Formats: sequence, C-alpha cells, structure tokens
Amino acid sequence: FSSKVKLGERTGDLTISNIRTIHSGLYKLKISNGKRHKYKRFIVTVTGKYQ
Repeated sequence: FSSKVKLGERTGDLTISNIRTIHSGLYKLKISNGKRHKYKRFIVTVTGKYQ
C-alpha cells in the first residue's frame, strides 16, 4: 500500500492514488518528531469508479 501514498514534505498533504473499495476502513497515523508522538485516526470510504 505504501507505493500508493505520497506525503507533501512542506504541506503535510497526504495523497493516495489508485485505491479501490477494498481499501476502505479505519486508518491510524502516528506522527513522530523523535521525542513526542501524536496519533490520528481516519475513516476512509472509497466509492464509485474513476475512468
């Protein structure tokens, strides 16, 4: 799955490409600066068909 994800180093934007409905679900993100950790959870829903 990591080959489908790009992280913008300046903005922190996360772009996910070429995903399918099977990739829908709960995702957990761990942000670490070496000393502190921050956790975020996201629900991703993939619907429809891109052409």
